[in-house]
Amino acid sequence: MPNEHILVVDDEAPVRESLMRVLRAVSYQVDGAASGAEALQKLAASPYDLLVVDIRMPGMDGLEMMRQAKKRDPHVAGLFLTGYGTIDTAIEALDLGVQGFVLKPVAPDKLLRSVEQALSRVRAERETSRLRALTPLLEVSRALVAEVELESLFSLILKLVQQETRADRASLMMVDGDGKDLVIRAAYGLPSKYLGARRTVQEAVAGWVAERGEPLLIQSGATTPPDMQREMTAKDIGSALCLPLKAKGKVIGVMNLSKQRNSTPFTRSDMELFTVLAGQVATAIENAQLYDSLKRKSQELEHEKKDLEQRMGEIRGLNSFLQSQQASALEIREASHRLEEQYQGLVRSLSQRVDARCPERREHSRTVAALAVSVAQAMGLARTEVEEAAYLHDIGLVTLSEEALNRQGALTPEEHKKMLKHAEAGAELLSDAHMRPVVRDTVLHHHENFDGSGYPLGLAREAIPLPARILRVVDSLEAMTAPRPYRKKVLTRGHALKDIQQKAGTLYDPQVVSALEKALGEAVSGK
Repeated sequence: MPNEHILVVDDEAPVRESLMRVLRAVSYQVDGAASGAEALQKLAASPYDLLVVDIRMPGMDGLEMMRQAKKRDPHVAGLFLTGYGTIDTAIEALDLGVQGFVLKPVAPDKLLRSVEQALSRVRAERETSRLRALTPLLEVSRALVAEVELESLFSLILKLVQQETRADRASLMMVDGDGKDLVIRAAYGLPSKYLGARRTVQEAVAGWVAERGEPLLIQSGATTPPDMQREMTAKDIGSALCLPLKAKGKVIGVMNLSKQRNSTPFTRSDMELFTVLAGQVATAIENAQLYDSLKRKSQELEHEKKDLEQRMGEIRGLNSFLQSQQASALEIREASHRLEEQYQGLVRSLSQRVDARCPERREHSRTVAALAVSVAQAMGLARTEVEEAAYLHDIGLVTLSEEALNRQGALTPEEHKKMLKHAEAGAELLSDAHMRPVVRDTVLHHHENFDGSGYPLGLAREAIPLPARILRVVDSLEAMTAPRPYRKKVLTRGHALKDIQQKAGTLYDPQVVSALEKALGEAVSGK
């Protein structure tokens, strides 16, 4: 199968290069090594699907090189090249698990057939090994899913992981709530003092794996950083696996496994297999966390139920008191209606007082409110969604003096700054007065532009509340069609609408502009 990785090991450069060219011609990924020692270095740095090795080489011959390679990775596959052959050589090669022999001189077609046959056997062996290894993992999965108590599950995970991986040491680290730390929740083969220990995600190997979400195989003598190699030597570690625990694509923890130097080292095949195990572990932990969350929620609901029952008793007592006072629902509704009328009267009074500070703006808020209600209703909204905010949208102008509001020339820098801050000032006033949040937010954002170029926060599109987008349009229309101290010339409503239509999608929400056209009863072309 093209793209598989092959290492050609032959001390004769012309032969080695010739073999590499033949294999590359059919799209294999091919590297070369001139000696057994160089081949072992390359094996330590990168995995290969097949080694094509000359038996007779000076120094370390092909048989010895394969012995060394098998110690590092028992699953590595080989194909021997030889100009001669003996029964003893063949027996020793078969004992090493070599896939076959190719006699020199090597014909290209013979080489390709032998390589493909060897790789086919390798694929079949790997699949058989994978299926054989997956069978006990099904039993592990059943055992994990059956346990829903989180602390018990952590202990069970370590027990099953040690059984399946034959690791001498193992630890389970979970990502803390804020995602910045890893906490050891269970451990095997480590002193108990390490339980509960924290490591930031920027620290050590586990942090690297948690940040990248990728498994890591570390082998003694491989291309391991010196500081890590020293730590492995000090702890007598021969190989280690660090596996991310992922649930729904998010890393929730890390599983660390290590073997001592005298144990069979972990291989890349182990890493692939135990990554499946890590996935089962992560799923089991997620299920247990969900169960724990549901249990806590159930307890909270039970507490809330008792609290509700207590409150219901208080309400029943209050109801009895109200009945004893013969308070009728009609009287309460009438009182509520009067309060609402007084409240709305106060809103309009505040609006009129703000507008009265500038004669040209005397009818501004009333006009904006009437038009905003028409546009809102055209968009299927209730008048209460925009009316209060429309009356109060410029209440923040109280921070400017009447002189500034009525000046025919330019504002001073300080006055201009206050003008740009009037939406925030108005929202703050309404917040202090405990006005409804929708009114406060609409006032705060009524100068935001649809493309994000407005103020005070530079919100864009649907991030701007719809009532604020409506006010942005109708406020602009009214400003264009009414005189101001600094501008006596006004536009007709048709010309103003045309200007707004041209800026739909930049300053204004196109849907609001369409609703404005409907509310005004004018054609889309704008007269």
